[in-house]
Amino acid sequence: MKRLIIVLGVVLLAAGTVFAAGTKEGAQAAAPELVIQLMENEPADYAMVAAEINKILLQKLNCTVKFNHLTWTDWQQKYKLLVTSGERVDVLYAANWNNYADYARNGAYVQLDDLAPKVIPTLYKAIPKASWDGVKVGGHVYAVPDLKDGFSGSFHMVYREDLRKKYGTPPITDVASIEKYFDAIKQNEPSMYPSEERGDGWLITLGTYMIAKGNPRSAWSTGVLTQSQLLWFDYKNPKTEYRAPWEFPEYRQFLQTMHDYAQRGYWGKDILAETSIAPELLEAGKTASSIGGGENVDKVQELIQRVAKNNPTWEIGEFSWDKARGFAIPSAAQQDLTTIPIQSKYPELGLKVIEAFLLDKDLQFLIDYGIKGTHYDINAKNEYVQLPGAKNYAIFGMAAWAWKNQNLLLADGSVWGPQHDAYYKTFNSIVVPNNGFSFNTDPVKAEWTACNQVEQQYGWPLWSGLVANIDDGERTFEQKLKEAGFDKLRAEIQTQWAAYLKEMGQ
Repeated sequence: MKRLIIVLGVVLLAAGTVFAAGTKEGAQAAAPELVIQLMENEPADYAMVAAEINKILLQKLNCTVKFNHLTWTDWQQKYKLLVTSGERVDVLYAANWNNYADYARNGAYVQLDDLAPKVIPTLYKAIPKASWDGVKVGGHVYAVPDLKDGFSGSFHMVYREDLRKKYGTPPITDVASIEKYFDAIKQNEPSMYPSEERGDGWLITLGTYMIAKGNPRSAWSTGVLTQSQLLWFDYKNPKTEYRAPWEFPEYRQFLQTMHDYAQRGYWGKDILAETSIAPELLEAGKTASSIGGGENVDKVQELIQRVAKNNPTWEIGEFSWDKARGFAIPSAAQQDLTTIPIQSKYPELGLKVIEAFLLDKDLQFLIDYGIKGTHYDINAKNEYVQLPGAKNYAIFGMAAWAWKNQNLLLADGSVWGPQHDAYYKTFNSIVVPNNGFSFNTDPVKAEWTACNQVEQQYGWPLWSGLVANIDDGERTFEQKLKEAGFDKLRAEIQTQWAAYLKEMGQ
């Protein structure tokens, strides 16, 4: 699953030729400004870094860019409005988790099948064919993949290691040691919960761990239904049919464990009303852990770096569910993408800017690290080292997740950097195949919406241990799903998956 390694010198030399040609063609024209939309809040030193980026772009492509950042509050509606309203945007971030495939099917992005090879031939050749195939929707390319291996779906529990040491519980290496830590927190820290994460986060971590232990030749985890736990996929055996979690014998053990944890007060009875995400509660001192449903290895490092800065007396520990269950799922090809929205004023120039961001070392370092001497430095080992200015522009501070080039990234010598890099090596040793399949919800849109509502209304309380009678709660949950059209939803997913396998020659 590792991506094709690029011969850096050849790529950069060729890329330099492309950039120079772009400069020559536009030298006599007024430099246009392209609008680029990214996710997440902009860093404090955004303007300073953007100015340096524009100096390079002006020289090499005779253009400048303006970065807009989307805040996480109501981001789904904001993104949808941006795509559908015709608002000015020339380059746009996309991903499987924010409905790239659905927007592509509905004509939101420029089709790149012919345009990309013609306009950005160097980058087109540098990106593996498997990645281009992985971003296809309906047989066509609508996005540019990145050039970085990733494990965005890895799961890590993060916790207060200083409190674990204080109360003398064993190092956290398994579920039993997690329970002992939680019991110590419950007994000694009345102002905080051991955890405050609802059950779907536990299902994707503890649940998949339990099922992995009972099915060592498989790799069952959340499948094509992003942000849902209704159907799981076996990444080791792709021809196996999708399964619901309750079809595994270990699922019953999971429900009993959640009920037990809730009774022991590991989280609040109002957990489903909690609006803050688990890492925020940990940072605020309200909980002693984030169980890891949304914490991949990159986010773990960001969290540890923030804590080191804001709470220097704390110590953060982490526990990898991927290592514990014995497999790691790499990021799908559609995880971090760049698209040209249909309303783009400069589609070809937008592609050239994407190529420059991915292949030009100076631009890559500005985007990823900020300004050398202000935000970071490079040590004698050629490693990234965070400087005090990083509080205003941390590593990957632009949230430009789709512009990472594996061959240009520095090794990480900052806080938890060596541990972070070590995890990538570990994950590569237990990696399972991923795929580029994207589910088209259009044929079952009503059923998908209804099942999602049932999952939240009946599944979340059950998985959070809040239902007194587990058997009755599970029967009600499954019956409500059946009434909502779960069987039709499942059949449609299986039909589309079989067609995808046939298309891929499998």
